[in-house]
Amino acid sequence: VWSISGKEFGDKEGSKVTLKRALYGTRTASRAFHEFLGELFQRMGFQPSRADQDLWWRPSDDYDGYDYMATHVDDIICVSKDPSKYMSQIEQEFKLRDLTDKPSYYLGNDLKQLPNGHYHISTATYTKEMIRKYQADYQTVRKETSPMESKYHPEIDESPLLQEDGTREYQRIIGTCQWLIVAGRFDLCYAISSLSRFSAAPRQGHLQHARRVMGYLRKFPRRGYVINPETPHFDPIYK
Repeated sequence: VWSISGKEFGDKEGSKVTLKRALYGTRTASRAFHEFLGELFQRMGFQPSRADQDLWWRPSDDYDGYDYMATHVDDIICVSKDPSKYMSQIEQEFKLRDLTDKPSYYLGNDLKQLPNGHYHISTATYTKEMIRKYQADYQTVRKETSPMESKYHPEIDESPLLQEDGTREYQRIIGTCQWLIVAGRFDLCYAISSLSRFSAAPRQGHLQHARRVMGYLRKFPRRGYVINPETPHFDPIYK
C-alpha cells in the first residue's frame, strides 16, 4: 500500500511513501488482507474451492476426508479433525480472539451439536436481538403462524404510499430479513422476495405484511436446518 505525500510532509511533498503499518479503512486494505491471508492458506496446503473463493480445502493428513477453512472478511472457522494445528499457524501471523475448540456462534448463526452427532444451525440469537431492537424503535409485533397471508398479492395492493418514516421502516425489515435468508431462514424466501420488489415505493399494505414477517420471526426464532456430517450410503441398483 503506497501513496503520494501531501503538504504535511514539508520538503518531502510529492514523494512516494509506503505504509509500514496497515491503516483501517484504506481502499485497498480489504483486498490486501484477503491476498495476505490467501498466501498463508496456500503455504498451509489449502486451495480455494471453485464454488466459493472464501472456502478453502485440502486433503486430511490421513487422506480420510478433507479439512476446510471458511472466511468472511476477518472472521474464520476451521473444520478439521485437528483444527488446533491450523489455528496455531494462523496465530503466528494474526492476533486471534474468541478462539474456541467448538464454536457455538458464527456470523449470526447458532451452532449446536445434537445427541446423534448432527448439527442444528439457526439464527436464534441474532433473530431475538433483531426483534428486540425493532420493537424498541417502532412497535410491538403480534406473533404470527405464517410469514404471509395466502391470499395476499402485493402487486395489486392499492393502499396509500408510505411517507419517509414508513419507507425506512419497511426497508429495514426487508434488508434484515434478506440477511436472515442468507443465514438459513429459507422459510422467509417467498414472503421477502414478493415484498422486496416494492422497496423503492412501498405502500401501507406492504408495510403491514412486512410487520407480519417480524411477528412470524418473533413466534419462531429458533427455526433452522440440520446438517448430517456422515458420509451418505447408497444402495446399489442392478438392472
